[in-house]
Amino acid sequence: QRGRTLEARGPGPARTFTLRSGARLLDALGSRVVYYAGRDVRLLNLTTGADRLLARGSTAALEGPRAALANGRIVTLLGL
Repeated sequence: QRGRTLEARGPGPARTFTLRSGARLLDALGSRVVYYAGRDVRLLNLTTGADRLLARGSTAALEGPRAALANGRIVTLLGL
């Protein structure tokens, strides 16, 4: 990640994605990336380019088909 630009490299050609203002990459697993922007934790699908809000929070981690989201001292597991 450089600023708002995320470059994904893999077996095919590199792809670039523009993230929301103030974005900070938190985790990546397979074709999914989770990042923080403002007070939102967002999920970006590197295959489709779809970017969606997961929850309000401050950090997150991907683990298999789930995301662990933290907001203060509360941790929530979400199925993806």
